[in-house]
Amino acid sequence: PLVDFIASTIVKGSREISTIAIGGTGGLEVILTHNPKRLANKLAKRSSSGIFAKRLNPAYRGFSFPIIFNSKAAAALIHEAIGHPLEADTAIERGKPIRIGIKIASKELTVIDDPLIPGGYGSYYFDDEVIIARRKTLFEDGIIVNLIHNRWSAKIYGVEPLGNGRGLFYPPKALMSNIKVKPRDWKLNEMIEETKMGFLVNDVVKAELINGTINIIPEDTWLIEKGELKEPVNLKEIKLSTFRALNKMDAIGRNLDSRFTIEKGQPIGEYSPPIRISNVHVY
Repeated sequence: PLVDFIASTIVKGSREISTIAIGGTGGLEVILTHNPKRLANKLAKRSSSGIFAKRLNPAYRGFSFPIIFNSKAAAALIHEAIGHPLEADTAIERGKPIRIGIKIASKELTVIDDPLIPGGYGSYYFDDEVIIARRKTLFEDGIIVNLIHNRWSAKIYGVEPLGNGRGLFYPPKALMSNIKVKPRDWKLNEMIEETKMGFLVNDVVKAELINGTINIIPEDTWLIEKGELKEPVNLKEIKLSTFRALNKMDAIGRNLDSRFTIEKGQPIGEYSPPIRISNVHVY
C-alpha cells in the first residue's frame, strides 16, 4: 500500500503557502520513522522564509545565473529533464526516436530507474503489463544507456522490456518508477561557497516540461552573494532547456533526499543530491 503525509501552513493575512510531504510504500512506519518535531521545524522555517522573502531585483529578471537546486528541487528537475525525454513510446509517437550511446549530459551524471527501492513511492515488483520490474541505468557518465520502455516500444527497439509499462485503466505507457541520481562528492556548503552570485532553490511548487523547456515554479529560494546565503527572495519562475539542464551541471552533491509525485495516475519516487547548474534564466 501507499502511505503519504502532507502538511501545509498558510500565513495569516497572506497567500503564502508552504508544504512538506513524506510518503512511500508500506504501513504507518513510513510516517513514524520521521521525527515530527524536525518536520514541524522545517515547515516553520520554510514559512518564515516565505514571509520575509524579498522581491527579485528587476535588473536580474530574464538574465542567467548559477542555480543550486537542493535535493528535492533537483529531484523534480531530473524527473522533467531525464524521466520524460527517455520515455521511448512517446518519442516513437512523435517521430523522434532516441539513440542509445550518445553523450548529452555532464560526465558526472549517472541516473537510474529502480522500481525495487525498499519503501520507494514508485516501487513495485511487476508492472501493469505483468513484466518483472528491474533496476536499470538510464544515464551513465552523461551517456544514454537505456530508455524507459513498455512492451510496445521495447518490441520496436528490439530490446527486452524491463518493467516500466504503467497504467491500469488505459493502455500502459512507458513511465519511470523511482528515478535516482547517483551522488558525487560535493557538499552543499561547498557549492554555495563557490558561487559568487546566484540562487539556492530548496523545493518546487511545480515543474513541467513543455516543448523541450523545463518550467519551474520554485519554493523557498535564497539569494547567494559572495559565497554566502544573503536573504530569501521571491522567484516567480525558472526556465531552462533540457539541453542546458543536462550540459551545464557543474556540481553534483553527496547527500540524497527524496520527494514523490503522481504522474498519469501513477506514483513516482524521485531521489537526488543537490545539483548546481551554471547558467539558468530567472524571472
